[in-house]
Amino acid sequence: IPGTRNTPTGWSNNTYNFGNFQVRAIPPMSPTCEAGYVYGVTASGQLRQVAPNGTVTNLGTAAPGVSNFNGLGIGLGGSPVYAIERSSGGGTSQNATVWQYNTATGTWASTGSSTSALGGNLGGNTGTNMIGGAVDLSTGLFYFGGFTSGGVFKVYEYNPSVNPRIRLKATVVTAATSNSNGDIAFNANGDLFIVRGVGSSTEIYSVTAANFAAANGGTIPSSQSATISTMDSVNGVAFDSSGRAFLGSGVALRSYAMPNWSGAANIVTSGLSTTDLASCSSPATI
Repeated sequence: IPGTRNTPTGWSNNTYNFGNFQVRAIPPMSPTCEAGYVYGVTASGQLRQVAPNGTVTNLGTAAPGVSNFNGLGIGLGGSPVYAIERSSGGGTSQNATVWQYNTATGTWASTGSSTSALGGNLGGNTGTNMIGGAVDLSTGLFYFGGFTSGGVFKVYEYNPSVNPRIRLKATVVTAATSNSNGDIAFNANGDLFIVRGVGSSTEIYSVTAANFAAANGGTIPSSQSATISTMDSVNGVAFDSSGRAFLGSGVALRSYAMPNWSGAANIVTSGLSTTDLASCSSPATI
């Protein structure tokens, strides 16, 4: 304020006009756990939010130095947020390194934990394509995995509280005859859903929470849904608390009414560019 000593000038009714202050909007960094909000991650490590009206917004900054990001998972309440960095962009000779997103700073950091450190015949090659990830909302643990060349889906568990942090949780037999694209998701009860996308068809394999919790590296039973017609090349799935299911491809995002996958509605029709989907607003059961 201009003036001399204790006598300011420019006062009007004991106030001084500083003019307009310039402000900058802080980009959103934490996921919103409300019905209709869906999240994806790009191959280059950028977390993206899709609002119910289809608006796509980047959250935070992209993970540094990555090119094969996938397997997004978000916990209850929007934290923790995990994803995997695949060792290659295709094939079934892949490993995965777990990354975690900091919802306070909007940055990704590698946990340093990788399936390449697993012993036995898993070391250096999991035999999967590492295409999906999800956080079990009932436990907060992160799970990820992929299809083998024979169509079996392997699920790996990441638990930061134990050593080693990564282990093979379960193997799920599917009707697939080769490796496929897709994703995994949980409902709030802990039931697991494996999505397989082939062309414009999608299949869902469900595993009960009890069978999944009891798994310790072996094969567990699953139930297969009817094949549904969807967009081409589905690579992500999410569910929200209103009972809608979301399927995404590298381009588009659609929602469906459960349980019979009816009432398809376009949310994003182009430019989504995500490799995986997740949500932290899931129904208790599906």
